[in-house]
Amino acid sequence: MLGELFAIGATLCFVISNVIFKRVDTKVSPSQINAFRTIIGFLTYLIIALIVGKFATIFQFPPILWLWLALSFFFGQVLGDTAYFKAQEMLGTTLALAISMTFPIFTIIISSIMGEIIPVYFYGAMSLIVVGVIVIGIGKNRSLNKTNLIEAAKESEISTKEEGVIPENTVVLIENEEIDQSKEPIEINIGIRDPKQKSKKYLLFAIGIALFAAISWSIGIVLTNKAITDVAIFMGDGQFSSLLGNVVRFPIAASILSAMSIGDKKTKIKTWGKSTWLLLFLGAIIGTSIGAYLYTEAIFLVNAAFVSIVGSSSPLFAIPISWLFNREKVTIMNLIGVLLTVGGVVMIFVFQLALN
Repeated sequence: MLGELFAIGATLCFVISNVIFKRVDTKVSPSQINAFRTIIGFLTYLIIALIVGKFATIFQFPPILWLWLALSFFFGQVLGDTAYFKAQEMLGTTLALAISMTFPIFTIIISSIMGEIIPVYFYGAMSLIVVGVIVIGIGKNRSLNKTNLIEAAKESEISTKEEGVIPENTVVLIENEEIDQSKEPIEINIGIRDPKQKSKKYLLFAIGIALFAAISWSIGIVLTNKAITDVAIFMGDGQFSSLLGNVVRFPIAASILSAMSIGDKKTKIKTWGKSTWLLLFLGAIIGTSIGAYLYTEAIFLVNAAFVSIVGSSSPLFAIPISWLFNREKVTIMNLIGVLLTVGGVVMIFVFQLALN
């Protein structure tokens, strides 16, 4: 049962850290956030490995093991997390999570291809979770469209008052002239772009980024399962397999992410205030130093498919936490989606307990 608890703990840590990072995403780019948290994670694991006297062991790993560890982090954190942070910036925490949390589908497919036996009840749980995140996404989309229409109406009103511009689709009536009721009113289109057209293209692009994050995560979690298992086999026990696996994975990813963030023109580090640094550090400790360790331990103790399905319950934690910290609106659709998602997770735990 320890692996299951680690999976829940990792999910909670990731959600809290993502909500914290959401508060600085207007000042810090996704690649900069990812690079910073990865560097903090590496320093954490390096210090612990030195303290327990196991750091030198990583240099005894065969090259193929280094490759699996590097690829697992590249897909999961470099590609997956960077794409997710970008989707979160564009969509908000709730909708970005709702779409990207479909990654158990891809995880189960990849795990099956690699020969892992997937219990039948996993598919039922996965279906509930997928429906749940879709419902959350639909609710968020409706809220987004409503907000766009309200803002467009306000802009149109301001334009009319200040510049004397006739809003699009406004019926123009000529004073003191009799109107022929048998004819349709004439609408004058002055060429103002419908704000919904922009939001639809923007939304589709952002959804594509969130789905890319989901696929990358699924590849990353399957490779992590293989890599950490191979580390445990090499060492003869699993006591420090997650720790040493992360000691290898994090510096490789930190180097790649740091290189990616150097050319980022969105913001300059020297402009970050004390509060920005504090939030970045707090999010990195919670989500990377603690969360990544729980995540790799959970994968080693259980399996990739189980951890991915539990991880997809993130909206359960994201909705109340996002409301508390970022004041994101909670709708009935959100709550229905969360209930479906929780139902899928509960199904897994019930069957796991029954089998045990």
